[in-house]
Amino acid sequence: MQDAGSPSLDTTLLTPRLLLRPMVLEDAEAMHAFKSDPEATRWFGQEPKTGIEQTRGWVRSGLEGRKEGTSITWAITLRDTGQVIGECCLWNIDRSSMRAELGYELLRSYWKRGLMSEALKAVLEYSFSEMRLNRIEANPLSINLDSQKVLIGLGFKQEGRLRQRYHHQGQWHDEMWFGLLQSEWTERPKH
Repeated sequence: MQDAGSPSLDTTLLTPRLLLRPMVLEDAEAMHAFKSDPEATRWFGQEPKTGIEQTRGWVRSGLEGRKEGTSITWAITLRDTGQVIGECCLWNIDRSSMRAELGYELLRSYWKRGLMSEALKAVLEYSFSEMRLNRIEANPLSINLDSQKVLIGLGFKQEGRLRQRYHHQGQWHDEMWFGLLQSEWTERPKH
């Protein structure tokens, strides 16, 4: 069995409307717009960041993970303007088992335009072809139906439900488990 390749520190991914580039510390200001949005963060069962330093800490953690080879985070930017509108990442990268978890966030003003699906297609292609991963996992909360639709549209299969796994704002939330195998990605119908 071949090992998963090491994620490149400078891999940039292009889509028709987006450029995904490695996150840098200077992205914290732009990313704070979605990291501090209570309407956006509630779908993840997280409290919004209350100050820019919290967001900088999150960015620094991502940069450290990239340095250690345990994660890679891309800033999602509009190709025509370079504006940062979101982020997506592979984290908990496990080279011995050739798997990683997928995470993603987008400014609310860009929701429901197909941009996240577009970005994640590029990340999945990179994950399976360049990194040679065998499995990608994603774990949205049960209330996050839009995220689940994105995953299903990309070919992910629902594999489980962890009941009352997160407690947020006085409510229990189930966590949904989705997985996508390299063979499923390769064999999917291409549109």
